[in-house]
Amino acid sequence: MKLNILHMTPDFNYVDGRSYYVYLLLKYTKLNGHNVFLFTNAGNSFDRLRELNIPVFSFPGLSRKTLFLKSLSLLRKVVRENQINI
Repeated sequence: MKLNILHMTPDFNYVDGRSYYVYLLLKYTKLNGHNVFLFTNAGNSFDRLRELNIPVFSFPGLSRKTLFLKSLSLLRKVVRENQINI
C-alpha cells in the first residue's frame, strides 16, 4: 500500500545531525515506494531532496509562537491538498 507521508523538522541543514536523520527517513521511505513530503521553516540542504524529487514546503514562521495559528493553517492545507496520511 502506497502512503503519502509528511515529515517535519524546524531546520534542514547540512551540519545538523537531526536533519541528516530526517533526510535518511525521507530517502528510504521514498525508495520503498511511498510519496514523501517535507515541511520545514528553513535550511540549506534542499538540493539533496530535489535529487529524489521530494517536495519541500517551507514556511519561515514555523517555529515562532506568534505565527503558530498561521503555521497550523498552512500545515492543514498541505495535508489536505496532498492527501497525506497522518
